[in-house]
Amino acid sequence: MFYPHASLAWEISPNEINVDFTNFVRTKDPWNQTELPIYVQWERNKGVENFTKYMLLASGQSLVYTIPSASYHRLVAEDTIPDELEISCNAHPLTWKNQIALLNCGENLSSQVSLRIYNPTNSEIAIPFIQILPKEATRIETKVKNIVFIVIDSLRYDAIGKDGVTPNLDRFQKQSVSFHNHLVNAAWTRPSTTIFFTGKYASKSPLNFWDYPLPKEEARAFYESKNQPLPIALSNFGYHSTMIGNNPFVTDRFGIGVDYGFLSVAEYSRSPNDTLLIKERALQYFQKIHGSPSRQFLFLNFNDPHKPYTPDSKYTKRIYELNPKEFEGKDPRVLDYLGEVAFVDEQLGEIFQEIKRLGLWDESMILITSDHGEVMNEKHAISLFTGTNTLFGHGQSLYQEDIHVPLLIKYPVHSKNHLLGGSSLDSLTRSIDIYPTIIDEIGMKSGISEESKESSIDGISLNRILDKQENTSREYYGETRATQAVQINDWKLMRKSFLFHRLGFWKGYVGLEKDYLFHLKNDLFEEYPIKIDHTSLLPNPIYKELKDKLESYSRPNAYYTIRISNPKSPLQEFSNNSSINTGQVSTKKVQIQIRISSGEVRSVYSMKSETLVSKNEFSLLLQPGETKEFHFQIYPDISFPSFQIWVDDRIANTSEWGVGGMDLNPNNCYGEDCKVLFDAKNGSPNLPNQFRVQIWRSGQGIISPGRESELGADAIGILKKQGYIQ
Repeated sequence: MFYPHASLAWEISPNEINVDFTNFVRTKDPWNQTELPIYVQWERNKGVENFTKYMLLASGQSLVYTIPSASYHRLVAEDTIPDELEISCNAHPLTWKNQIALLNCGENLSSQVSLRIYNPTNSEIAIPFIQILPKEATRIETKVKNIVFIVIDSLRYDAIGKDGVTPNLDRFQKQSVSFHNHLVNAAWTRPSTTIFFTGKYASKSPLNFWDYPLPKEEARAFYESKNQPLPIALSNFGYHSTMIGNNPFVTDRFGIGVDYGFLSVAEYSRSPNDTLLIKERALQYFQKIHGSPSRQFLFLNFNDPHKPYTPDSKYTKRIYELNPKEFEGKDPRVLDYLGEVAFVDEQLGEIFQEIKRLGLWDESMILITSDHGEVMNEKHAISLFTGTNTLFGHGQSLYQEDIHVPLLIKYPVHSKNHLLGGSSLDSLTRSIDIYPTIIDEIGMKSGISEESKESSIDGISLNRILDKQENTSREYYGETRATQAVQINDWKLMRKSFLFHRLGFWKGYVGLEKDYLFHLKNDLFEEYPIKIDHTSLLPNPIYKELKDKLESYSRPNAYYTIRISNPKSPLQEFSNNSSINTGQVSTKKVQIQIRISSGEVRSVYSMKSETLVSKNEFSLLLQPGETKEFHFQIYPDISFPSFQIWVDDRIANTSEWGVGGMDLNPNNCYGEDCKVLFDAKNGSPNLPNQFRVQIWRSGQGIISPGRESELGADAIGILKKQGYIQ
């Protein structure tokens, strides 16, 4: 499938595209913002959701690419090209052999050639993924033929390395670089998955991580954002991207996730024997790509050992017999959890063996990690942040047991980092660092953040640590539901936060936000928070540093400015420079009330601002020649404010106030439909030459507020099966 690319010009004819995208099993690719006929085909087979992206040519339709004649050499197809399809270059038919065609375009070529794909039949034809590979002389080489990214859900850092639990992972670790102090930046699956595929903190995505329902406007905003998810970035670099696993958040079919850009997805969250089926599908996948000339990216996601824990007794018996003292007096769920880990480890052993048998091991980069840990400390049972029971669960806090997970990377033999196999590193690393590490390793170092500063990723390639280019420890910032956390060296601060709340079971009230300070060196299990004295004139310097750092990550999505100007009249200006007394009195009494449906009004402390009388209103006298500004945010930024303005104890008339960069009166229009009136994307409005109240919004659009959403039957069944809901 030819995706639109900046280096390729294309046109499709005839202009009328006779493709029906309304079919229940066929939808347009949400990432395709062009008229190219790319769609997602869905089918359910024995509880497996299969999604495949194709380019579809209707009968008599052709697609023509204009490409530089000196740059491209051959085409590589992921699957067999349909015999009926006609593909030519400058009218010269291409010959396919083993899914490869040389780009023979004739002699005496100009600087541009035309690659034409034509459907001469009376029915539509689905075109498989096809790569246009550059000539060797100009091709960006990568020694990473295959990328295999394995996520084992809920895998705590301390779950591997125990006798009888992870023998295959233990052997894999001896060939890999082990990052012992690896922390995920979120504590449940959807935000962690988004971090894996964007390299950004979850709050920088339009996707909420407060509740399971995902409003359509959030998914739409994600597709229209400047994000370039990892599967799309790799596809543009010549990798065919595939997802095999149990992760219902990687499709947008159920109303709880999004399409991250994979060309092929096999999703097993509805399957009762998902782990075994995922293993079998993975084995088939590697057998299929064996001998293929194309490069491959596989995201392999196991849901086990996510609760409910239902291991076969052979695993728990083996583990208990090898570690009998470890389970004395412990909750039996600990043993069941480890039994689940052992079950997944056994499946991985078969997969590793098959990769080696097929000769794919040496040329593959294999990463193994988890999306979050699991709470097992009884002192963390009732979350300080959400008030819910989270024992043998996750997503309600950011303790080390929530976020400390394994990260093992086996580099291919041609990588300089291959020689580091078997080594261990204690440097702090984050899940935001995985995306740039993959991009760096395949030679796409500049690929993601060139379009816009807004699209820059937050993570840093781990290769910098391996190359000894860093002398200081990386800092950690994490966020999940009602929690934020920062960690610098051995000090950690967690905050109960309303920043990520969305309407639904939260009704819009912002309560007390409390901070918890821990010294991990002396309190490894985070059971004894250090008391914070907020009344002291000399606050704890460690606390102040962490608090300032946390708040630097909590900048408002946008803020509002209210400017009240009372300029002097020309006569008054003249009187300042003469002895004439104009006798004019133009002091103004102004009262403004800010009304919101949820959240609260907060001052933007980082900006010089007048002080509000209360959280939602202020009153002042404005002398001639005075101008005052108030800066505030709506916290969390999910509702649009309305304003009631009084001037000299009367309702302000429409000529006395305006909104946005154009200083227009909204005529009582507020809310999402009228937000464009308040935006000041090109700067603040001009200062007025007469009394006026001006209100504008700077920054991004309103965050989706969430809502009371009813999950569909499929989503409810999936979430119940996986222990998310009861």
